[in-house]
Order: sequence, then structure tokens, then C-alpha cells
Amino acid sequence: MPEKIDYLKKIRELTQEYFQISLDDIPIPETELVNIEPDRADGLLVGSKEALNYQYLVQGDITPFLNKAPEGYFLIGFWGHGFNSYGFYYSRVEPNSRIFFRLPYGGAYMNNKREAIRIKNFLINFFEFKNKLKTATTFNVVESMGEGFHEIKYKDQTVKFKGSVYRQRNPEKHFQKILKSLKVPTKRHQHIIKLPSWAGKKYEDMTPKEQEEYQEHLRRKFTWEPGDLKKVGHEPLTEDEKKLVESIKKQEEDVNKE
Repeated sequence: MPEKIDYLKKIRELTQEYFQISLDDIPIPETELVNIEPDRADGLLVGSKEALNYQYLVQGDITPFLNKAPEGYFLIGFWGHGFNSYGFYYSRVEPNSRIFFRLPYGGAYMNNKREAIRIKNFLINFFEFKNKLKTATTFNVVESMGEGFHEIKYKDQTVKFKGSVYRQRNPEKHFQKILKSLKVPTKRHQHIIKLPSWAGKKYEDMTPKEQEEYQEHLRRKFTWEPGDLKKVGHEPLTEDEKKLVESIKKQEEDVNKE
């Protein structure tokens, strides 16, 4: 009896080899996945138990997929027929989301090197985009052999259009436009700088501890050259800083004489 092939392991190896993408970077359900062997030609596919009875694989399957594919349906891998109708598949149905990807790759007349670069670029940007829309009430996206469809509802905003983002030279730019039209807030990292307690004070108004900390700050801020003072930075010295620097310099000279 021939040894059973682990399709998922093979798909993992091929996506890494062809697209330089790890399956760890692609959302895959934690449910048990099984080898899928379609009646329609050969392929290398794995999927959920919901995908065992019927697989949505060709252009004519797109509308049925959007309308009646069961929740929990998942399919990933490679499949094709004829000479040029081959592609990489990623299909998934969640409570508020339906994704159908049939991305061209492996056909006899395809520029597979170019398509591999496109697939990598598209998938990386798409899943970053989807991650920003976790609370979308509707998220239906189709990319299939140059045809595309998007229907996304986020809060009180809706985007719906036909057209392929995959075919665009810069998918990230198009996803950013969609986010903007949906008024999705973009969180920016705020770097909070905590100022020392002596900041903004005159030297004579500082406590002894603050004066000590300020002197240490200046020691780190300036470097000494024989007979001269060289400032590291661009701001001119204040009069207080000049006096303090000379005081520090004199202290160091006195220490060196001892």
C-alpha cells in the first residue's frame, strides 16, 4: 500500500519555494485539515471537512461560493486544468467574511516568475489590510484570474466594487485607499519622552540633586579637547550652560593636578 502523502506539508514546502512565503504568515483555521482530491482534474489541496463534498474551483463557482458556501469552508493549495488554467488557491468562509482567491500560477503560458512575485506581494499586503478590519460586519473579497470583487462594510461605511487589486502594480496603495474611504483610523505610535525634573529650570533654581543630574547630563553631552570645548550637537550654549561648563572643566583640571 503506497504511503499517504501529507498534502499540507507539501503545500508548505511549495509556497516557501515558489513565493518565499511561510504558511505561518497566512491565516489558517485551527480545525483539522484533510487532503482534498477533486473529481475535476488533479491538484494539491487541503481543506476543512466542509470542503470535502464540493470544492469551489473555477470562475463559474464564484457566485455559488459567495451565496451558499458553508461556514467553516476552507481550502488552500494548487489546482488547475488544461494547459493554462492553473493557480494558487486560498478560500475561506467565516461568520462575516468570504474570501475566494484563485491566483494564476503554474500554467504553461504564464510568466510564473512574475506571478510568484505578485502573489507574495499581494498576500502579504492583503492580510495586513484584513487585519485592520477585524470588526467589519461584511468582508467579501474575490480575486480570480484577473477578476475581482470587493464588498466591505465597516461601521456605517460601505465599499463595493468590481476589479482586481491583485493586478495592480502597487496593491498596498489600493488597500490604503479602501481603508481611507472606510474611515478606518490609523494608529500611530506615540513616543512619550519623559523630561527630567530640572528641564526648563535655571541652574540656581535647581535642587542639589537636580544640579548633580544636570552636571552629569552635560558631561555626557560635551567632549573635551586640549584647551578647547567641543559641543556634541547643534544648539548654541546658553549663558548658564557656558558658566556651568567652565565650572565643570575647572573641577576636572583641579582633580588632575592633585
